[in-house]
Amino acid sequence: MKKRNNQKLNLTYGFGEKGVAMLVTFFIMGISLAVVLGIGVILMGEIVLVREMGESVKALYVADIGIEQALFLDRKVIPAGAGITRGLCDICTSCTDFDCDPTPGVCGQVGPRCANDDCNDCTITYSSLVVNNNQYRVVTDINEDGTGTIKSYGAHKKITRAIELNFAASAVSPDNHPPLIEWPEVIPISSSSGVDIEIRAEISDARDDIDIVGGYPQARIYDAATNGAIFDQTFTMVKEIPGDPNAITYKYFWQGPEGAYDVDIKACDLAGKCSEALKI
Repeated sequence: MKKRNNQKLNLTYGFGEKGVAMLVTFFIMGISLAVVLGIGVILMGEIVLVREMGESVKALYVADIGIEQALFLDRKVIPAGAGITRGLCDICTSCTDFDCDPTPGVCGQVGPRCANDDCNDCTITYSSLVVNNNQYRVVTDINEDGTGTIKSYGAHKKITRAIELNFAASAVSPDNHPPLIEWPEVIPISSSSGVDIEIRAEISDARDDIDIVGGYPQARIYDAATNGAIFDQTFTMVKEIPGDPNAITYKYFWQGPEGAYDVDIKACDLAGKCSEALKI
């Protein structure tokens, strides 16, 4: 009887070792599987992060385009008219020049002085599409003193990035430089009697509002000997190609009596800043 009991105990002990081994095996496999899955999740997250990083950079570039566009429109696309100093308040009209949505509510301005020439104390909002249907939305807040912020939100696929630019009053004010007068010259023209000359110059201004009086530069012709005491007249120069907004060559044809003359050219912008080319 004792012998049987010993055998039975030995058999029971043997089955116990196998059960523990299986449990240890399953435990190790479970830990390995958890580690592999964890690494997989981390790697997938990194792959998505790297992919979104590239898209984020593109969205940032789109937002930067919005900033550059806003500065260009404010400084260079200024409506004609005396006293108008910036172009942002005219943005919904300028929408025809690029892919801007002029729909009311999408493009518009809110503020008590949006309609004023200085376009201060105003908030301007507009959106535009760029290459491959990327989009930016610009919100510009201009304070009463001309300072403010430009916020541009660039969108690429599902990623949106924003850039904010704070500007001083001078940063968005019209060009502070006077018109540029280049290549001024007086060309003699053969004549049987008297003096025939053609006065020419290339005159450009960032705002294209040359001459505070009549819209064109002035040519002054005066006798050289007395510095204008005997003869001194001022004439309005005209564009070489009339009606061409991109033409910068101005000229004037003059006929006068025999004599020695000096010629000055003067060009002013609407802000009252002038340039002169003297004694050409």
